Amino acid sequence: MERISDDFAITFNVSRFSRGVDISYGVTPPTELATLAAVVAGKHEVVFCDANALNLYPGEVCEWIRRESPDFLIVRSGDATLTGDAVFYHYAEAMGVRAVLWEDTLNPLYSDRLMRDFHLKRVLYGEPERRIFDILDGAEGAVGGDILEDMDSLPQPLMDVLPMDRYVKEGKRTWFSFLQRGCGWGQCSFCLIAPSDITHRMRSIGHIREELDMLKARGIQSIYFWDPQINPSRERVLELCELFSQYPFRWEAWARVDVMDQELAAAMKRSGCFRLHLGLENGDNRVLASLCKGTNTDMIRRAFRVLRRHGIERAAYLCMGTPEESEDSFRRTIALIREIKPSTIVPASYRPFPNVPLTETAQKCGMLVQDHYDLSIRGDSFGTATVTRTKHMTAEEVAHWMGRIHKLSTRIALRSYLLKPSVWKPFAHIFLVRTIRSLLIGRRKRSE
Repeated sequence: MERISDDFAITFNVSRFSRGVDISYGVTPPTELATLAAVVAGKHEVVFCDANALNLYPGEVCEWIRRESPDFLIVRSGDATLTGDAVFYHYAEAMGVRAVLWEDTLNPLYSDRLMRDFHLKRVLYGEPERRIFDILDGAEGAVGGDILEDMDSLPQPLMDVLPMDRYVKEGKRTWFSFLQRGCGWGQCSFCLIAPSDITHRMRSIGHIREELDMLKARGIQSIYFWDPQINPSRERVLELCELFSQYPFRWEAWARVDVMDQELAAAMKRSGCFRLHLGLENGDNRVLASLCKGTNTDMIRRAFRVLRRHGIERAAYLCMGTPEESEDSFRRTIALIREIKPSTIVPASYRPFPNVPLTETAQKCGMLVQDHYDLSIRGDSFGTATVTRTKHMTAEEVAHWMGRIHKLSTRIALRSYLLKPSVWKPFAHIFLVRTIRSLLIGRRKRSE
């Protein structure tokens, strides 16, 4: 929930994924938790509560815990909802249930602070499928850090315990899937994967096919592949597209701009791809180099040109306010956005994840006012323009330019979707909420 004023608050759903990104304003399946449930179900009885999908109030969740009275309760937590998740942990403990908080983003760097500040006995982090049994066998403290090498050893998510009809996105019954773990690039200085030993491991085509068969049988219409990139190589893309073309699903995914050409775009379109999410981050090559992105603006232009030619929607993601950001880089970013004509842009401020190279740089330069743990405690883990300054700009200047890009984002969204009722109808509620939110926040700032 986000409180805009004393009289108005917005409540929204949140889905947590191990890349440290929380998706809000949508009902998405807890795929990773359902996979863990399938692993545990091999040895223990499992019950499942998706409070987001069922729109349960906190009191109703507590009533579910009391009614089911499990031996263990695994709470899938996120850095954006940490304090609220801890409430369920402690309610379970008070009811005699041994609770486990599974949280990836703040761990393992902040494990001691997390356990001390929230009085936690059991914290699970990282890839949990083997280490969860240590906790179920009695282990306490911070448990995790395991890397599962063989992706095909994982069971398929335990879909039978989920309210599958509740997972809807843009009017379509939707599933979120993972084709791999780790990242084929893994060097972006702002990403949680960059400093870690998380290797890149891909599921086999046969293992993915099993999941797709299950989804087809359950009437799923659209799939969002939530991996850092669907295109670690051309060969992998073509192999996946050959598989996807055998199913009726439409699909979207994250992708890098450097592995993209006419042949790949055509294969994606034929196999059902309707949208790609691409990390531009910035329109200035100097800033891109500082982020170790491995891309440049020419690659961005080429990728967006071929995707537009094949009718694939292009969502452009930005990472603003990093140490090398300047007024000139903001101008270059705006110019590039206008040139490549994305379907939509997602302007995000730099999020100071713990123990990543970019955060360490910001700390050494005295640019970081608060670390990510402090922001999570405040419920502001996504960060704001006032969290950091850059080498060339004050926080106020960064906020001004971010505001300009947010306005550009709104204009692009209106241009892309306003005249397409079949597209914007599922977004009507979200758009209304965000419009009210923006108006009220603007009024509050003017009054201050």
